[in-house]
Amino acid sequence: MPSFYLHQGFAGQQIRANPWKPTQFIISSSQNFGVVGSGKVYVVEAAGGFAGGAPVQLVGCWGTSDGAFDACFNETDPNVVVVACGDGSKVYNLAQSLNQNQAQPLVHNREHMQEVSCAVWHAAKRDSYFTASWDTTIKLFSVANPMQSVATLQGHMKEVYEVSTTARSPFSILSCSGDGTWKLWDLRTPQAPVLSQFAHQNQIVLSVDFNKQDPNLFASGGVDRTVRIWDARRPNQPLASLPGHDQACRRVRFSPHSRTLLASSGYDMRVCVWDLNSPQRPMVGRYQQHREFVVGLEWSPAVPNALATTSFDGTAFFLTVGQAPVPSPPVPLPPAIPPPRVAMPRSKVLPGLPSPGMPFGGPMPMPGSPPRSPR
Repeated sequence: MPSFYLHQGFAGQQIRANPWKPTQFIISSSQNFGVVGSGKVYVVEAAGGFAGGAPVQLVGCWGTSDGAFDACFNETDPNVVVVACGDGSKVYNLAQSLNQNQAQPLVHNREHMQEVSCAVWHAAKRDSYFTASWDTTIKLFSVANPMQSVATLQGHMKEVYEVSTTARSPFSILSCSGDGTWKLWDLRTPQAPVLSQFAHQNQIVLSVDFNKQDPNLFASGGVDRTVRIWDARRPNQPLASLPGHDQACRRVRFSPHSRTLLASSGYDMRVCVWDLNSPQRPMVGRYQQHREFVVGLEWSPAVPNALATTSFDGTAFFLTVGQAPVPSPPVPLPPAIPPPRVAMPRSKVLPGLPSPGMPFGGPMPMPGSPPRSPR
């Protein structure tokens, strides 16, 4: 089970697979948990397999002027990525950015009025992507013109944490928010969501993800410490509520290889694996390889039952379900100098996160405690 170490002082924020090369992953990170400072983006190669212990290779990295909270590959051009940053969404060319000092984006879009929390490619219509922001909006962009959004989806009352798309429905997207709801949108009528539900006892909903096999099913994770399974045809109540985290559930992901396999990660530093075919004992694995909040989670599209995770502790792990994670030795990294920062207004704070300047492994505040710092 190999691991990868980010630059010192950088907290992992999100990890996503490369659709062009499924053994590669892109990791976004930020200084000071994203409160202040710059960011870094890493492209890593895990071709040695998750179980064999072969080292993860760094393909390259670059710095961003503000914190990087998410990143995804362009699904029409393997050399382009979109990064969600504290100062807007940015489009980078890999050849011009990897291991380059002060890499400059091809496009720096500043339409969002506060930091951008999510960047996700449209799984069904691969000529477009979405960004979500703490300014309460979701924006749809076309590959042909990333300088200006095609549509703005307004319906949430507070910060939007995540957007999920499905390859099985070109017009459907999910979103979740600090207002305590998930919302289902139809892009043919983007003026308002078609479904909206308070999902986690009116507490913050931090993550949503469509089932990869059935577009009617999706999962959510929230500050109430549960994972919930939903059917859009019966949206008033969850199909299941899965308790297993001791603090807020930050990320949920359905497996691309199985209709019933689901993973979650949270502020309790744990990764949980669930099998919905076993309703009496759905948890089939729980791992605690990280020393801080596990905020990034992704199934391997190349290796069944394999997960990639990243954490505020500055590490990424690549593990196989059923096997104990074992860290690899750290390797030297090239410098990744960010370009000069352009100031933007900072977002309001959220509960359940460490104070600015708190060292990794410091006291863990309980979800729902008074606000102390972003993310």
